[in-house]
Amino acid sequence: MVLLKMTEVDDLCYSAEGPSYALRKLEKSITPPSDEDRAWAFRILDYRKELEKGIIEVLINYALTWKDIDLWDKISQNDACKLKSINCDLFLNAWNLFSFKKSFQGPQDFYDLLCSVYSLHSKRFQLQL
Repeated sequence: MVLLKMTEVDDLCYSAEGPSYALRKLEKSITPPSDEDRAWAFRILDYRKELEKGIIEVLINYALTWKDIDLWDKISQNDACKLKSINCDLFLNAWNLFSFKKSFQGPQDFYDLLCSVYSLHSKRFQLQL
């Protein structure tokens, strides 16, 4: 028999199950998110193993739904979040919503991103630089 404080149950379940437990907690989230919802999203991003593409896309959807630029920034800094692995529609929605004002250090960063998008999706979007 194990006795736990109610405040420790979530920590134990997360330690045992990892991001899947946190994602189930987030399924009940609301817009705007509660502080607890945001904490679960950020906790997933701090997970010690590389996250799967599907988890990254779910978190991107939360960032877009919640209009949370801080969550977007944290997602974009995660090793599992690579431009070529993100659903292009999610990326374009983020582009429209956030305008990436906080994501670039200067014009060169923005130009580098455009070049990456162009090389990956030039046929689909017919971009011209």
